[in-house]
Amino acid sequence: MKGAWKVVLLSIFWWHATPGFAFTGKIGIIGRLSTNDGSDLGPFWRLISGYMMLAVEHVNTRNNSLVPSATLLPPDFHLEYRYFDSRSNPSRGVTIAVELSAWGAHAVIGAVRSAVSAPVALVAGTAQTPVISYASTSQELADAVRNVCVPSACPPAARVSDAAVVAC
Repeated sequence: MKGAWKVVLLSIFWWHATPGFAFTGKIGIIGRLSTNDGSDLGPFWRLISGYMMLAVEHVNTRNNSLVPSATLLPPDFHLEYRYFDSRSNPSRGVTIAVELSAWGAHAVIGAVRSAVSAPVALVAGTAQTPVISYASTSQELADAVRNVCVPSACPPAARVSDAAVVAC
């Protein structure tokens, strides 16, 4: 996850910030706290979501315990975020991506499921907004040629399966 933050920070800072001027990067975070029917998914997903929001706070306070590269940013660089629960629903993901695009998000972190990340990437891609898919494992998202703005922090599920077979 720390590597994903470095990609987000660098993409926002180098592509949008002007040295010597105050700049606020806007990050959309698409997490997963509940199912489509509203059932709570438990403490693990709350912890992951809390970690992402805490990482933004650490960037803004230049605390390098979660985001080591935070101390390298200029003092006039700050982040804002909007957090959304996708409820693992692709159509909700599209609605969130449209809202984040209208807000002017510079980067999107999420979603958790490939079924949500793929349509989010399509919407974000129209605005050339990078998407960090930290848990999606679809080969479609791993295809760097078709999804230039979607670096994934997870290997595709097929590659993980292949590695498991080789290891056995």
